[in-house]
Amino acid sequence: MMEPDDIDWESLSQKDLEYYLSPSKCSNRHGPDHMLKHFTDTITEGSDATRRCTVHESNIPYGDETKKQTLDLYLPEHQTEDAPVLVFFHGGYWQALSKEIYGLVAMHPVKKGAVVASVGYTIAPEGTLEQMLKEVEQAFVFIARKFPKSRGFYLCGHSAGGQLGAMMLTIDWSEKYGFPKDLIKGGFFISGVFDLRAISQSYVNEPLKLTREEAYRISPLAPENLSKAIQLSSHCRVVNVCGGCDAKFFGLWTRDYTKELAKNGVNATYKLFPEMDHFEPVERLVEEDFIITKMLLDVMSL
Repeated sequence: MMEPDDIDWESLSQKDLEYYLSPSKCSNRHGPDHMLKHFTDTITEGSDATRRCTVHESNIPYGDETKKQTLDLYLPEHQTEDAPVLVFFHGGYWQALSKEIYGLVAMHPVKKGAVVASVGYTIAPEGTLEQMLKEVEQAFVFIARKFPKSRGFYLCGHSAGGQLGAMMLTIDWSEKYGFPKDLIKGGFFISGVFDLRAISQSYVNEPLKLTREEAYRISPLAPENLSKAIQLSSHCRVVNVCGGCDAKFFGLWTRDYTKELAKNGVNATYKLFPEMDHFEPVERLVEEDFIITKMLLDVMSL
């Protein structure tokens, strides 16, 4: 597997820093002006198709502080009480997109008998990142209590949603909520944002308003968060994937986060797909034979 070249982000010019953080500019398809529209149109179409063929419940409240504290459930036709549950967090750099347009993630897990929850949260500028983390934690507790006999919960996220999902691995669910220690069986993160320091110095931070210190405190790659994840996730399987035509930082974050987990005893692996960009791994999750669809199902033992 080709390794991404290292970058000292602090030595980059502002122009280069922001280029390496921009998936649409680095994509090998459509050009930056059209890439985001193509992505949102494609996954919206896939999500609409998923809802047409899947039992689903929309906008279920998991909290009462904001209208964004809702989730969508996708349910198998013949649901069993021990069905595995996939909890998905959408991307959008914490300031765009929504749970609804990522519904396509559910299509094939549901066909294989899993429950899928797509979680909404209060994006910036209305919501802060600290608030988002509290909300997705609250959502996970709601889901875990709703499906108490599930044989396993799995975390999944794209881009910013990868950061939210990975931070869920740092929570001691047993000590804090009385859940089994092995409640979360695995994680599957697509182009996750695992180090937010460079983002705190870029255009992405305009609505987030993170200081560098705040950004690192909520980064999965920060030593304190890595230590917690390693301690609490020794029983988990974690798989990270990223495209070789993604913005360069995403490949580095994927590699470094995975290696830190793996060298400390977590069953963590990653794969870079040279011809894919930031968006294709999600766009094609409606395809049963797509390699990333198969990898997701494999993590869930489906």
